[in-house]
Amino acid sequence: MLIGVDAKWFIKGPPGGHTYVQNILRSLLKQDGSNNYILYCRRDDAAEDFRIASERYRKKILSPNISFLRVRYALARAALKDNLDILFTQSLAPKVKGIPKVVAIYDLLYKDFPQYFTWLEKKYFRFVDAAIREADAIVTISEYSKERICHWFSADSKKIFITPCAADSRFHPINGSPQLGALKIKYKLPQEFLLYIGRLNVRKNLPRVFQALKQSSCDLPLVCVGKKDWKSDPLDKIIRDMGMKKRILFTGYVLDEELPLFMNLAAAFIYMPFGEGFGIPPLEALACGTPVVASRATALPEVLGDAALLADPCNIEEIAEHINRVTHDSVLRDNLRKKGIVRAACFSWDRSAQNLISLWQTLKK
Repeated sequence: MLIGVDAKWFIKGPPGGHTYVQNILRSLLKQDGSNNYILYCRRDDAAEDFRIASERYRKKILSPNISFLRVRYALARAALKDNLDILFTQSLAPKVKGIPKVVAIYDLLYKDFPQYFTWLEKKYFRFVDAAIREADAIVTISEYSKERICHWFSADSKKIFITPCAADSRFHPINGSPQLGALKIKYKLPQEFLLYIGRLNVRKNLPRVFQALKQSSCDLPLVCVGKKDWKSDPLDKIIRDMGMKKRILFTGYVLDEELPLFMNLAAAFIYMPFGEGFGIPPLEALACGTPVVASRATALPEVLGDAALLADPCNIEEIAEHINRVTHDSVLRDNLRKKGIVRAACFSWDRSAQNLISLWQTLKK
């Protein structure tokens, strides 16, 4: 079969979508020895090396860079011209007849938590809704997200397939590497610290994390890695008003290859969003052997199991208590490290890719 893939987020895109597309495609093309693929890319990605070890794919550049216009028009024409057997897209899908459409939907947080999204994002999500309704099959990343798709769209659960995310192999315990010391110098990191990695927006609930840290008996600073996002809290003002300016450090954007180093240096990873379709950063922290304190909301309990301390994201006292426990109890920390590495190993991009290959066979029938 010839399968077309909307690879718009392979090089860059929203963190979760970028991680999913890059890893699932690399695993898919590594394992699939029967089917051929066309990866439809943006014009801006034409010169990028995808570093995929397979001869069963080729890239095709589509314009314009604006996702909605490219998918609706250019991808629709390319799918018909290339005589695809299956079209696999991310969030959006063109209206084409005669080609089975598989759409990846990572979450429906915009339905469950509309207050955390801008008016422009809400306009975009109307086209996501249309793609869900018109899809022949839907791929999502957790049981939680599958349940929400069924809830909001009365979708047939039999046409929704789960391909969980996983921690990339570069996320693992690192001991004694000179890179750790170099990273500390580069970002002027404290000797010990707590860590948050992710978008800096309202949904990530950082003000309550700051309040919990202030209430706790932990004296470690919190290092926040990530860029400010749309619909973000006025974090600088919040920190200043709380008198926490010296305890909260922002690195801004960092390189992907530096993330495992940050996680290995951290005393604990703190992740307390109101909602997630999966929750890749805390799983990556588990894979590094870093103790995790995370939100009990949405998909996170499904992903983290008993390998992390879970708290109500609205309960500042409970978050503070877990910060105290993970920083003061060495036996607990060791136990969480061991459990975390085992838990992270339960997720595999290769297994998720096999789920997709099985889906292709189902659609062929």
